[in-house]
Amino acid sequence: MASFTSVGNGGSITVTFPTGFTVSGTGVVATLAATSGWVTPPVGPVTNLSANLLATPVVSSNSTNLTVTLTLPAGDYIGAGAQVLINITAGVNNPAIAGSYAVTVATSAETTAVTSNTFAIINPIIPSIPVLLPSSTTRASN
Repeated sequence: MASFTSVGNGGSITVTFPTGFTVSGTGVVATLAATSGWVTPPVGPVTNLSANLLATPVVSSNSTNLTVTLTLPAGDYIGAGAQVLINITAGVNNPAIAGSYAVTVATSAETTAVTSNTFAIINPIIPSIPVLLPSSTTRASN
């Protein structure tokens, strides 16, 4: 796991997607959570990653650069030791070609991007649907 300098007070986190992904110029929906190390005055540090989506970051995106940027509200800080979860639920689409991909992440405090572990996009296997035909057909007679 990479070590970042703390980010906050209007600082940002930028995720860059590789070629093949599509990022909407508008309409990207994302939330942000962090483990202990997140400070939102007057609330203390967060200790539960999945249950504490404390901030509503300002989300911006760039369809040409394939980036999604989350800007923290003033007064919110994510400490250097915190783990961060960015959940993007709309506005980013997977590539059409199966393969291994990685995103890069940078912050306004650490501008040199760090590359994620690779993840796989696979083609779905959709089984054929059986078609049942009746064994005999009955005709109505007049």
